Amino acid sequence: MEALPGALARTRGIYDPYYARVNELFAHYTPEEIAVLHHWFRRANTTAADHLEEHCRTD
Repeated sequence: MEALPGALARTRGIYDPYYARVNELFAHYTPEEIAVLHHWFRRANTTAADHLEEHCRTD
């Protein structure tokens, strides 16, 4: 499967500036602080997924 012509360029046009901003944001944190943020976001993501699983069941 191949992307439509120009799709990669459009996607990069959207996400490249976003990733540049995120990298600039993370530059203000120490590696230890980033590790804490990473840990928190992983746990928050798991919590959200568990919540949706529990409340969206159809059984």
